[in-house]
Amino acid sequence: MDAVKDSISEVFLMASSAPALVRYQDVSEAKAGGATYTPQVLADFVAEQMLAVATPNATPRLRVLDPAIGHGELLVSLLSRLEGQVEVFGYETDPAALAVAKERLAGLFPGVKLNLSLGSFLDHVLEDHSGDLFATGERYDLIIANPPYVRTQIIGADKAQLLADQFGLTGRVDLYFAFLLGMTTVLAEGGTAGIIVSNRFMTTKAGAAVREGLSRKLDLKRIFDLGDTKLFDAAVLPAVIIANGPVAGTRSAAEPQFTSIYEAKGKKAELVAGNAIEALNSTGLVGLPDGRIFDVQHGVLEADSNATAVWRLSSVGVSAWLDAVEAKTWARFR
Repeated sequence: MDAVKDSISEVFLMASSAPALVRYQDVSEAKAGGATYTPQVLADFVAEQMLAVATPNATPRLRVLDPAIGHGELLVSLLSRLEGQVEVFGYETDPAALAVAKERLAGLFPGVKLNLSLGSFLDHVLEDHSGDLFATGERYDLIIANPPYVRTQIIGADKAQLLADQFGLTGRVDLYFAFLLGMTTVLAEGGTAGIIVSNRFMTTKAGAAVREGLSRKLDLKRIFDLGDTKLFDAAVLPAVIIANGPVAGTRSAAEPQFTSIYEAKGKKAELVAGNAIEALNSTGLVGLPDGRIFDVQHGVLEADSNATAVWRLSSVGVSAWLDAVEAKTWARFR
């Protein structure tokens, strides 16, 4: 197990030291490290969505986790909305970012106990949940996260294979796949998670194990496919997952809500909104101040007996369109 933890640590060290990677020496340090810091408007949105589905906690002190702290934007948004005693845990592999987060959080929330560590969250999962990766260990009431988007070609094939073996992943591995499954391990029963991820995992073959793991281990509440909203400077099409930790293995009978927003070029706006996040409160064609038009759709996560199936929005309109396509389909090739 120590060898595994050491290897996982190497993944983070490699990901945060782009100059050492000869083949990808022109990749920026932020990109190589998967650092895509969260804009405040999105951080506030995730925190609000989390608390909208969170259940009251009877513990005397809320335990909050951010597994990839960055500059602490997500924690600032969440902590500013919490009352009572709160204890924060977090991990960050960039010393400079960690220093910024510590100073910022200590100044804004002097009454909050901070346990912020320089190191990898995945090491924490492996160390504190040793043996069976999903064994009983420390749990957190609230988890808010924007895990690093590090691709296989950055972390190296050997390290990617190690992650794949440990987390049951197949195909082309992104580091956030392991983060997602790791977070399902440490979320408390009845706890709530709000996670910003690339939306690629919802449709790719490599993301099948992640979809299955999330569906099996979480009580999914809300999924937002933020499409081409360009909320990040990086070329990432983001999604937000809001989920609770099942209590005694019981999940809600209600299907998870699903919202998508994608640019509709050449269309005429029916409504207006101040930004892409505000547009999510509407349905249909929504115009933004910068001239972009977005199509906002609401429905539920497509129910399928196969937990690894592609995640997509299901609504009356979408279902009718798919039924029409099916009715007019003459043949298929593969």
